Amino acid sequence: MHRTPTCGCCKDYEEYLREHGYRVEPVVSDDLAPVRAEYGIPEGAASCHTTIVGGYAVEGHVPVEAIEALLAEQPDVQAIALPGMPANSPAWVNRTANR
Repeated sequence: MHRTPTCGCCKDYEEYLREHGYRVEPVVSDDLAPVRAEYGIPEGAASCHTTIVGGYAVEGHVPVEAIEALLAEQPDVQAIALPGMPANSPAWVNRTANR
């Protein structure tokens, strides 16, 4: 997972992925633009972290069910994205539960 050093929700998303059986190796950087460019993620879809899973980029707080579907179906895409932190997204749920 490529993430910025000050991002708290990124750590929540890391934990969410680990809870679902994924091994997460954080790559901390102030500039995520190069990895987004490599995977063709447009600026409007950018989030605070980019996770590489099975050769695909997963941008933002994508639910594990969508990641599993991506890996099972293997469509001809480079990335999937869920920018921002929509209500009921994985990190949003963790943050609101811990308040």
